[in-house]
Amino acid sequence: MKNIIPASEYRQLKLLNLLFFEESPIPKKEAANFVECSINTTIPDDTANVDEIDRKLTLRAGDYCGRMHF
Repeated sequence: MKNIIPASEYRQLKLLNLLFFEESPIPKKEAANFVECSINTTIPDDTANVDEIDRKLTLRAGDYCGRMHF
């Protein structure tokens, strides 16, 4: 998979995977170690809703990320 998609998108995918399976917010530093890069960029709102509160990241669920549901 790593060789199929661009590196930045691969890192976003790894971050989303980490946040999806975490039950509580994860420290930003721990997420950066997992993704193997600094986390200075945000994931686009049309992809997912990632919130940062007190230097911890969490994946917000419950809406359709701006997509219309038919």
